[in-house]
Amino acid sequence: MKEITATIIKELAPVMSPKEIQKEYGINFNSVYYYCNKYGIPKYREYQQHLREDFEKEYKALLEDIKIMRQQRVKALLDEQGI
Repeated sequence: MKEITATIIKELAPVMSPKEIQKEYGINFNSVYYYCNKYGIPKYREYQQHLREDFEKEYKALLEDIKIMRQQRVKALLDEQGI
C-alpha cells in the first residue's frame, strides 16, 4: 500500500493540491507532505510557480519572435517600395 501511495503522490502532488488529493484518493495532508519531502517530489505550489515562470519566459520569447517577424515584413515591404 505504501508503494501505491507513494506513486499516487509522485504523479499527482505537483499538479493537484493536497486538499484535492485527500478528497479524491483519501490520502491525508501529512502523508502528501511526508512523501514529497522523503522522495523530493515537488509540492503543488512550488511546481505551479515553476510552471508559471517557464510559461512567462516562453511567452516573452514568443512575443519577441512575433515582433522580429513583423519588423522583417515591414522592412521587406519598404525595400520593395524603395523607401
